[in-house]
Amino acid sequence: MWLEKIFLFLLLVSAGVFSTLVFYDLSTSLFFLVFGLFLFVLLLKTNFFSLEPQRIALVEKEIPLFVEVFTTSTDDFLLKLDSARNGFGELSKEIDLVCVNLTKGFSFPQTMQAFRQRNNSSALVSFSKALEDYYETNDSANLIVLGEGVFSKKLNAIRSFSSKSSLVGIVFISLSVVIPSLCAAYLAVGSSFLDLSFTGNQVLVLFSITFPAVNLIVSGLLMEKIPVF
Repeated sequence: MWLEKIFLFLLLVSAGVFSTLVFYDLSTSLFFLVFGLFLFVLLLKTNFFSLEPQRIALVEKEIPLFVEVFTTSTDDFLLKLDSARNGFGELSKEIDLVCVNLTKGFSFPQTMQAFRQRNNSSALVSFSKALEDYYETNDSANLIVLGEGVFSKKLNAIRSFSSKSSLVGIVFISLSVVIPSLCAAYLAVGSSFLDLSFTGNQVLVLFSITFPAVNLIVSGLLMEKIPVF
């Protein structure tokens, strides 16, 4: 993901150069550049560029189905684990790595430790410990409770997002339509009756760069809040 970060940084620098050419004013161009760098740091802090949270969510969402199938099967534990290498999306990829490590001679606790190192989330850490407990004691109670807990958590997240979806829609419409329209009206009234002067270049930058950039950033941040179904 470093390529995307470098690309955005270069884009911000280019925006600073572009604003200098448009406004012919060093202070204005510096403002755009500093503001762009602030947004860049903000996006880094919110994991905007990272696909890891999305991958973790995709692995977690398969836990309830995996637990239901795994605990109801009467096959041997390792045979059930081997069959789970397919059919459970991103979780199957992790199970496949577990099976590969087992064939290399690693113990099951060692493979679960490696699983936890790859997947740093509370749900997946608990899942690995419950699976390890099932392997050692042949008791699936903890694994079943975990699966029910993950399912309940995902269901609550979906319900919570559904209740807020109307607000998200209002925010998106406001950024896309309402605020730009109000700004356009202000520019028209200000230039006609309030003796405010705006250059064509300033209006061009405002509507072709500033508003779309803010809209894109806020949309990306809102997308992070959508639960994985």
